[in-house]
Amino acid sequence: MTTKGTEVFLQLTTEIESDGDDTQRIEFATSGKYYLKDETHYYIYTESELSGMEGGKTTLKIKDDTVTMHRFGVNVVELVFIAGEIRESIYETPYGVFDVEMKTITLASAIDERGAGHIEISYDIEVKGLSKTRNHLRIKVCEG
Repeated sequence: MTTKGTEVFLQLTTEIESDGDDTQRIEFATSGKYYLKDETHYYIYTESELSGMEGGKTTLKIKDDTVTMHRFGVNVVELVFIAGEIRESIYETPYGVFDVEMKTITLASAIDERGAGHIEISYDIEVKGLSKTRNHLRIKVCEG
């Protein structure tokens, strides 16, 4: 992986559906870096206040039909998205550590060699003992 990276602009939209509640929509845009190594795409960006993780860093790794999201900062989690699969993870927050179960419903991505493109993921996520939601994440990436 080159150390320089390419400047990109990311537009992220998340829709969160809870039983009995209205759909919550979170949108934010940020600049970031794009890297390509061994046919694997990487994006690194800083979270905003809108995501609830202000100042945290997120790394997205896209290879073949798998997207891995690493979040670092006040909250720490690794989520692995593979369509049709259920994955478990640990979600570390200032309020405690929580077990998370996630099922990826659909996953699609199209990214060019400069990092421009889009990623779309629909998934169910359950923070065990607390909440269960259906989420739709859309990320559009343009050259920065």
